[in-house]
Amino acid sequence: MLDFSVIDNPVVFGSLSDFILNLINFAINLSIVLAVGALILAGFKYILAMGDEKKTEEATKSLIFAIVGLVIVFIAPLVVNYVTQFFITK
Repeated sequence: MLDFSVIDNPVVFGSLSDFILNLINFAINLSIVLAVGALILAGFKYILAMGDEKKTEEATKSLIFAIVGLVIVFIAPLVVNYVTQFFITK
């Protein structure tokens, strides 16, 4: 018979809630990187439009969407904190 008692637990999370919180934090950090990347890309699109009205309008929309995404990403940890405190304390 196999003896698994000598194998250490490779999982560094103490509970499922710790794992979920770390997963959410990872997703938020990845979203920040992607939103900043989208903001930089929209800025380059705006610069490279070189006065073309259609390209400038498209770049402006991209810039607005990137800024809205960045605001949502910065608000997300507050929402996650509120929801986790609500469910953990009850």
